[in-house]
Amino acid sequence: SAPEATTFRVAGNLPYNVTPELPSGSNFEAATERSQREQGYISLFFPPVRHLGSHQFRAGIDLDHLGSRETNSFAPISYLREDRTLLRRSVFPSFAPFRLHNVELGAYGEDRWTPRKGLLIEPGLRFDWDEIIRGPLWSPRIAVNYSPHIGNSKTTFSAGIGEYNEHTQLQYLADAYTGVRYDTYYAADGTTPLGPPLKTTFVQNEDTENLHEAHALNWSLGVQHMLPHNIYF
Repeated sequence: SAPEATTFRVAGNLPYNVTPELPSGSNFEAATERSQREQGYISLFFPPVRHLGSHQFRAGIDLDHLGSRETNSFAPISYLREDRTLLRRSVFPSFAPFRLHNVELGAYGEDRWTPRKGLLIEPGLRFDWDEIIRGPLWSPRIAVNYSPHIGNSKTTFSAGIGEYNEHTQLQYLADAYTGVRYDTYYAADGTTPLGPPLKTTFVQNEDTENLHEAHALNWSLGVQHMLPHNIYF
């Protein structure tokens, strides 16, 4: 269990102005963020197995609960032109504190297989599921390391490829609960509104069937050679 708390407070009552050079005034944001993480995991290391070489299997399971509670308030922000006339003013209506949480389940299996001297193959598979995405995420991967033992060869070849899924970030979803912003633009005189306030809000997709985790396909190739005087290239 690892609780954390972060607090930002408004320091002073000066209006917050943004100019083409630098912002000035008191901090416009007051926020208290409390997060909690409870985690449990099991790792298993199996005895070596001899079959078409040597195998060293390992596996693991982890279960996490993530929680976040936030209280925020924002003071108005004024954007000024070079001549210090008002270009835009942003106001933020108050909104209620909110909580977010997520349960994550992960499992993996991996084999360190040495079919012959100088050759190491490491296939693996990871499974992830969480309460927000609600779908199985599979991450296969494999790595190979080869050192040819021909004469006095001191060269090593390596390669790997794998699918990697990012964990669900609660902060991405938190923006949907931080209320709305109203922006009013002003004419060159800095006092005449150019129209009604424009509303900006963040939304999240409540349909979990259409949510997908960010992922990447990583691959690498490498060659290493030992030069005289133990210098590696």
